[in-house]
Amino acid sequence: MIVSLIPQTDMALALTRRDWIAFVRGLPWPAQGEASRVKRIIWKTLEQTALSRANAVWATTQTLRDDMGHGKETKLVTAGIAKIPRRWNGEGTRSTAVWAARYNQDKNPELFFQALRDQEFEGKMFGSGVLEDKLRISAPSNIEVAGWAGPDQLWENAFAYVGTSTREAFGRSALEAAMSGIPIVVSDAFGVAKMLVTDDELRRKFVLPVSDQRPWADALRDLHRDEALRRTYSDHLVRNAMNLTIEASAQAVARELAVFG
Repeated sequence: MIVSLIPQTDMALALTRRDWIAFVRGLPWPAQGEASRVKRIIWKTLEQTALSRANAVWATTQTLRDDMGHGKETKLVTAGIAKIPRRWNGEGTRSTAVWAARYNQDKNPELFFQALRDQEFEGKMFGSGVLEDKLRISAPSNIEVAGWAGPDQLWENAFAYVGTSTREAFGRSALEAAMSGIPIVVSDAFGVAKMLVTDDELRRKFVLPVSDQRPWADALRDLHRDEALRRTYSDHLVRNAMNLTIEASAQAVARELAVFG
């Protein structure tokens, strides 16, 4: 049994008589704004045709499965990352809310500006992209547009990771933060959010729609001020993040492959 990881392989295998599984880990065609309308339609049509000929289709998150629109036959098989040592447990005073992504429109950096404006803590935006110069000019005085950084610098003094994307099939940065023990405040577009934040009350407070900045400002303010909340949430995230390691993903793949003998 062949497991395909990229759309081009899906399309090639669809032309053969081989047994194969499509393991979809990101939207397998260009999203709006990433290519012309004609190219998006052609690519989507080719990939959907290919997926219809696979023995099985796997997706890493419910969000991705919904975006694909392939139907209930798509099986959820979680992805994973290498284990990261826990860096914090929520104790003590920290003063930086961290945003880490490409500086482009679908990452919604303006929401980070709105959520941190006039707050008592600072923000740092790590990344690169076409909006970098514009963001440097328009950032509030308590936000630094810092460019890319390594993990040690990324989480230094961080009391929260903030993910404002309007589209995020998985959300690796959120998972890295959670595994590190850093509380996360993310949009409900993050595919990994439901797997990391499984408590209903915590989900209502920290997995938010992008349509209103007020809950974001309130969530960050509460995390900054409430050590008990940070500790509880940090423990919750680390516990759930341990289900999203490379080892856990490999075990999930092995279980699904066993169905085919």
